[in-house]
Amino acid sequence: MLDYRLLKNRAGLLLIGDYASLRELNEIIHDINGRSPLIREEDRAFLGLAYDARKAYERQREIQLPPEGYDEIGVRYGVEILWPVLLVQQRMLRVSLGYLDHSRRHQAITYGTVPSSETAAADAVGMSERQRKTAVRVANVPEADFEEQVESDTPPTVTKLAQQGKRKAVELGPVKPFRV
Repeated sequence: MLDYRLLKNRAGLLLIGDYASLRELNEIIHDINGRSPLIREEDRAFLGLAYDARKAYERQREIQLPPEGYDEIGVRYGVEILWPVLLVQQRMLRVSLGYLDHSRRHQAITYGTVPSSETAAADAVGMSERQRKTAVRVANVPEADFEEQVESDTPPTVTKLAQQGKRKAVELGPVKPFRV
């Protein structure tokens, strides 16, 4: 499982994981790099995350020993990543998955980095959980709609934009009973 800790200067985060999680992240990044039509093979910004994950599980970055009395937690490893770099890498991972056949394993690792980075970014600027959710909802508003509304003579409130960005549940319609 991947976790995070903010850097002291809040310029990024320490991505923390156990050996297996970081190794799997490294393998998945290389797999996506090799198959994605969107990523050039030599894209250093993207492969930098794989490199850092590998260096972390090879014990060449930060080592987090388990708290005293909690040996079952095990040793975890971390790597420092600055915000702009992490956000670009994460976006490349997510967008590339949309163009590839992928497994649950790919999704679990890729989307396992999303809550960590979103929560860490919110923590870095002192946002509450509610403010973080509102920001994510506003970000879900399609860009063209957002720009049109914000640039209008009567721009909407943040609350109204957040309501537009809420994910709507899919309505399945009436269910027909199963007959034998």
